[in-house]
Amino acid sequence: MREKLDNIKNIAQRCLKCKKPLCKEYCPLHNNIPVILNYINNDQIVEAKKELLKTTNMSFICSKLCDHEKSCYGHCALRNTSDGSIAFYEVENYLSTLISESDYEKISNNKIKSKIAVIGAGVSGMNVAIELAKLGLGVTLFDKNNQIGGVITDSLPNFRFNDNVVNVLVAILKKLNVEMVFNKEFGNNLNFNDLNDFDYIVFATGTMLSKKIFEDNASVYDGIKLLEDGKNNIQKINNANSLVIGAGNVAMDVSRLLVRSDNKVNIVYRRNIANSPASKKEIEMAINDGVNFIELRSPKQLVFDKANKLIGLEVEITELIKDDNSTRLSFKSTGECETVPCDIVVEALGTNANYDYLKSFIPDLLDEKGWPNSKIYKYKNQKVLLTGDYLTGSSSFAGAVATSNKTIELIKEDIWK
Repeated sequence: MREKLDNIKNIAQRCLKCKKPLCKEYCPLHNNIPVILNYINNDQIVEAKKELLKTTNMSFICSKLCDHEKSCYGHCALRNTSDGSIAFYEVENYLSTLISESDYEKISNNKIKSKIAVIGAGVSGMNVAIELAKLGLGVTLFDKNNQIGGVITDSLPNFRFNDNVVNVLVAILKKLNVEMVFNKEFGNNLNFNDLNDFDYIVFATGTMLSKKIFEDNASVYDGIKLLEDGKNNIQKINNANSLVIGAGNVAMDVSRLLVRSDNKVNIVYRRNIANSPASKKEIEMAINDGVNFIELRSPKQLVFDKANKLIGLEVEITELIKDDNSTRLSFKSTGECETVPCDIVVEALGTNANYDYLKSFIPDLLDEKGWPNSKIYKYKNQKVLLTGDYLTGSSSFAGAVATSNKTIELIKEDIWK
């Protein structure tokens, strides 16, 4: 532990104390990085931890799983020096190991009796529950699974993240008297009628509706479902020639999972990997695990033999073009096609939120573009809010928490108006 603390101090000593710290600006949670590092420089570790807790309850997760290249690390003023950017995520992770339920207190509140139901116990739902419970409000956290954590405990591979950290979050929630109710899924065995006692209902159910190209087929798999199976030690694919479509972090995760079951794995992507949404770190780990990348190939159709067995994927060859509306290069078709041999295809194309059931109760849930708004909706006598990725679409872990912070402010303003 002493060696790790010395390393953290060495990292902190490099901070330039910029007048306009871009690390803080580009952190979705705006963690006060220079102040935290200054506390560490002065051997004020407890103060550094307290400063971190002012802006985030999810350091356990964000320090390991955020794409730091796109946030603090990638915008450090030292990024172009020989020693490179300051690795604040290492500092944050160290401080997260010092956080426990003893750092949290519930304010005694005899005046406000509002009760809040939070549906979904991923990072945004947990954050809403923690922050509102700290204010002395009655909070019940529901989840369709048998534990908190969302994708962390549901589908994120153990080789990527040790989900034991949720034990600390469980202890924090219990300390704040948050009631946790499991195996309850809204629209299945949980409905508005079951929530009549609550004044506010916050939906934080994320985006778990997989995007698809192809119709259901015995040789076409859903990447999210494979990750969920893997989390439960279920291996459906072994010794296969596998093609994974997509190049986000889910594609990297499922590819690395397949490699561990002795599958040959190729990722097919319509851009090149340098212009993929996956983090550099995830790409590097996939390459190190033996995943191969077939770039500039856009999926077109499945190819079957006479016995209706999948033998390949027909792809269209693409080339990169500039996109003025994006930091990534886009692509266009060259009109040429080829077939990539494979036994199975895995779709890892991202996810959407499913609003169908909720919309049947709240007709004005979505705007003309098909998106919900960051506002308080009404259903009978209850106030309904959406938060996290369920509100914005898929984002980073820190991004989901940042969105939930705005939801918390909406509720606070409404209660104490």
